[in-house]
Amino acid sequence: MKYTFKEVGWTLVLPADFKVVDSAYNAIMTERAKKIIEEANDIKADIFQTRLLISATKSTNNCFSSTLETFDAEKDGDFDISNQISKDIVYKSLSKRIQGAKIDSISTYEDVAGLSFEKFHLTISVENKILFNVCILSKYYQGYDFGISYKYSNDETKEQIETMLRNSKLTK
Repeated sequence: MKYTFKEVGWTLVLPADFKVVDSAYNAIMTERAKKIIEEANDIKADIFQTRLLISATKSTNNCFSSTLETFDAEKDGDFDISNQISKDIVYKSLSKRIQGAKIDSISTYEDVAGLSFEKFHLTISVENKILFNVCILSKYYQGYDFGISYKYSNDETKEQIETMLRNSKLTK
């Protein structure tokens, strides 16, 4: 299925075995994630400005989503500093949530539809067995914090998602 998001001019084709998550389920999952973040980091998370573009799942540990949040450097500060704080929060939240897990992380860049996104990749393992990987891509684009995140537990799903992203289109 093909999806277009006018705010950023982004079009993608979702892999056939992914299903779009309905808004009620997504609200439950968002609230659960908010609670985990708040408890792990002793903060009050403000997610009300974040707009979900799409959320889709193949199975529990194989999913994809994208969000937009208005970002104003005058009000919100430097995007790179804000992005680093977000990465620290995610890392700490996963560390506290999955007791005994080893979490390896690396920051790189990845091309999505001709734009370079910062990519924060986390590999979560317990007793030398990889449970899943999380990738968070972020970019300041057209006044937004443009975010893409995905979780996968196997190479097939990783390739599906990354091919979808590489083949997506942006009209500038």
